[in-house]
Amino acid sequence: MEEYKKLEKLTEKYFEDLYKMFPTTATVMGIHHYDRSLDHFGKKEIDSYLQRLNDYRNRLKKIKKKTLVSQQFIDYEMLRLNIHANLRNFGRMKYWQKNPVIYTEVVMTGLYVLLSRDFSAPAVRARNLVGRLEDISRVFGEARANLIPRQTPPQFVDSAIKSLKGSDSIFSFLIPELSKKLEDIKLQQKLLAAGRRAFLELEGFKSFLESFRVSALGSMQLGEKYYLDFVRNDYYLMDNLEELEKKGLQVLRQTKRELSDLARKINPKKTWQEILTDDGKNKIIVSDQDLLGVYKEEIARATAFIKEKDLLSLPESLKIKVIETPEFRRNVVPYISTISPAPFDDDQTGYVVVTPTNETWRHFGYEIIVAHEAVPGHLAQRIIHNTSRQISSLRRKLCGIGMFVERKQPRQNLFDEGWAVYVEQMMTEAGYLRDDR
Repeated sequence: MEEYKKLEKLTEKYFEDLYKMFPTTATVMGIHHYDRSLDHFGKKEIDSYLQRLNDYRNRLKKIKKKTLVSQQFIDYEMLRLNIHANLRNFGRMKYWQKNPVIYTEVVMTGLYVLLSRDFSAPAVRARNLVGRLEDISRVFGEARANLIPRQTPPQFVDSAIKSLKGSDSIFSFLIPELSKKLEDIKLQQKLLAAGRRAFLELEGFKSFLESFRVSALGSMQLGEKYYLDFVRNDYYLMDNLEELEKKGLQVLRQTKRELSDLARKINPKKTWQEILTDDGKNKIIVSDQDLLGVYKEEIARATAFIKEKDLLSLPESLKIKVIETPEFRRNVVPYISTISPAPFDDDQTGYVVVTPTNETWRHFGYEIIVAHEAVPGHLAQRIIHNTSRQISSLRRKLCGIGMFVERKQPRQNLFDEGWAVYVEQMMTEAGYLRDDR
């Protein structure tokens, strides 16, 4: 027990440090002590943070992990992997010097989470929002100082520019809507004025990125060293590249055989490729308005199906809403994504976020998407995790970290995507899909 107490103490210190360094992550986790500021990317701050990460790693090594029981050992490993990923991403790979999306995501997410969640009174969120709006100039200033053209892939620059182009709704709609809820006229005026100044900051940074794009010469290729690092430490696969390729090709061949077998059952005269690309009866046009309704109905059907088949014990309080994808996220979310409830917020509503589209929507595809993303996939898993009395505060932090802010902390992929892929198979074998296509 003594070694586990050391682990608990170290984990608490590690996360408190992380929240101070990355306030946006703290907010999306439901930790609201740092809601007034944005993440810190100054070179001195990063250098100091890396020194502290090395200290956390060294202190963790001193804990006698052989004395830990199974659940405690999992906590140990999850903390080790969090520390390792931050040392890799900030120390060796230096994403902060080559990926402008980090900065635009932090700004957009940091604002959006204060505007979209009612975890405190409007006046409290408004005062914190003013602080973050005023902090944008610092973040973008650090980005300008950090980004190195020859190391930055142009694709990353394009993504950052697109996210900023979709930010208009935050300033033209969401901030004015929050201001209408404020009784304090001075605070209302201060919020709107801060919003106008912040919008100009975003426009200026967008112009900077458009000029920067011309000289961006970096490559997106990870290389063998970092690829294996991700595979082994984020996905727990110990294979070398040759073994991974061999396994991948085996799975690909098996999948093609299964697709061909299924295609013969559906229509012996067509290949599986032809069935998937059939422009006739296999597709229907769904308007954006209908699209949200389709997902709402399918989530209800999936929930009822799970209860009927007794596949999983879902909490009675399970609450999932369907909303449109915010404009600033639409360039990276072509179809749907999810917004999980914060592990430490009282409101445990999950959101399926659907990107409007004018293209033909493959009507039969949404069933498996709902199973993977919503019920019984990601959202159901995270809501159960957040509300379970059997899961400690320590585990909530270890599992919850990294669900929102990309390239900051790793999701625990074995538990996260592993579960979502598993339930696709479970729901299919239980007869959930109404169409084999």
